[in-house]
Amino acid sequence: MSRYEFLVFIHVLAAAAWFGAALLAVVLLEVATRASDTPWVVRLGGYDEKLAQFLFIPSAIITLLAVSPSFSMAHGAFARTAG
Repeated sequence: MSRYEFLVFIHVLAAAAWFGAALLAVVLLEVATRASDTPWVVRLGGYDEKLAQFLFIPSAIITLLAVSPSFSMAHGAFARTAG
């Protein structure tokens, strides 16, 4: 596995964790809202805040950091083969 493939793998993995956790949070919040369960909505907000500190923010940063070098590597490879 090349460095480029590894960075793309890390990028996709972090993006999937970021998107999946956000989607789950939205679905749970929608279920709680439709059930008119205010304490549950408040609890979910607290969980979301805690989740942001160790999942949303780190996975967003990893997603962005992993894609930067891979784009420059891909562009360099494209420039070598096209030119």
